[in-house]
Formats: sequence, C-alpha cells, structure tokens
Amino acid sequence: MKLMERKMRKVASFGIFRKYLFLFLFFLLLLPLTVNADRICVDPAYWTGSRSIGNGITASGGWDGIGDHGFQINWEISYDSNSKKYTYTYTFSGKSGTALSKDLSHWILEVTNPSDASDFTINTLEYPAFSEGPAEFTSNQGNPGMQGNIYGIKWETNQLTFSFDTAKRPVWGDFYAKDGKDCECTYAYNTGFGNEPTLGGDFTNWIPTPDGDCVVPVPSTLLLLGSGLLGFGLLSRRKR
Repeated sequence: MKLMERKMRKVASFGIFRKYLFLFLFFLLLLPLTVNADRICVDPAYWTGSRSIGNGITASGGWDGIGDHGFQINWEISYDSNSKKYTYTYTFSGKSGTALSKDLSHWILEVTNPSDASDFTINTLEYPAFSEGPAEFTSNQGNPGMQGNIYGIKWETNQLTFSFDTAKRPVWGDFYAKDGKDCECTYAYNTGFGNEPTLGGDFTNWIPTPDGDCVVPVPSTLLLLGSGLLGFGLLSRRKR
C-alpha cells in the first residue's frame, strides 16, 4: 500500500513539474516573437537620464569628445494620470554639462510611424513648434553622417531645451543632431541608430523616444527564477 502511494506521489509530482516546464519553455519561445512585434518600453527607472560620448553617443567634428569638445543629451519624462499624457523634456550640452562647443543647427527625434503633428503639444515657449514632420528624413536632406533614415520630428534652432506633451509611451529609439556648419560636418547620434534593441539587453545605445505600443522588458531575475524552479524540480524528483 505504501509503495503504491509513493508511486502515485511520484507520478503527481512529475505531472506538476512537467506542467511548469512546459509553461516556462512556452514563455521562452514567445519572447523573440514579442520583440519583433513591438518596440521596447522604457522602464520608469530610466525616465530621467543622459547619454554622452563613450556612453551611447557617437559624434564627429566639434562634438567628438576630444579636448574641450563634447556632446551630451539629457532627458526627463513624467506622466500625468489625469490627462493621460507624458511630458518629455530634452536638453543638449557639451562635455560635463558645459555649453556646446559648436552651436546646434537642427535635431531629429524618432516618433511613431505614422504620427500627426496634433499628437504633440510643444511646451517650450522660446520655440513653440517643431520645424518639420512627423516625416521620414534621410542623410541626403542635410543630415551628414546619419546612419539611415529616421521617421520623426525636426527642430531647426540653436535652442538647447525642448519640451512637449504627448499620449505616446516612452520606448527606446533614435535621434540625430547637427551643427550649423556644412563644411565641418559636426554631428551626433545614438550609437545604436538604425538598429533595434533586444528585450533583456543593454539599452545604453538608445534614448527614450515617444512611440505607442511597446513591450515591457522582462527582468533577468524572472528568467533566473524560472531556471531555479526547473532545477529545484529536477532535484526533488531525483531525491524521491
């Protein structure tokens, strides 16, 4: 009788283990499909941050990071639960937060494709609207060194702070900025420009941009937990 009970317990425990194993493997199979379907959401922990030369920014000419040259983009994002809109604020500066060594001529921020100008409410009083877009921009349109096309909104100004409201959620995306001198080719962009980040990877080479639907990153600890549960299940079966 006891032998029969032990066998039944083994069968039951194996059934439960197999169930969790199936669910975990099914989740792993769905993970890459989800990455391809949507952009990746920016975790609220990164709604305030920056990128600079050697830390997610590639630049040339007067912003190349050599000597006093430098380039940095800072951002701050907040969400209003009443209006259900996000406020995005971007600020440009030189090395260690100093003034840019070369004035800004224009910059382009990636947004959802398609988008409409009415999707954005500009808060910056000194420059109340963007110059072009939402539209697709190419390197042939006065954007030297840009690593491919970008669908976004463009500001043509030497102003260094930009703020707007939109219902679009923050996702990891691209930007491009340029100095006003055509001959010097001073420009900057995020190092991952033109490539999509991977879920669970390093997002240093992108900045938060306004998009729409996105995938919430799965913490690596969740995957470790799943692996631990599988290992524990195998160990428990072995002991029995």
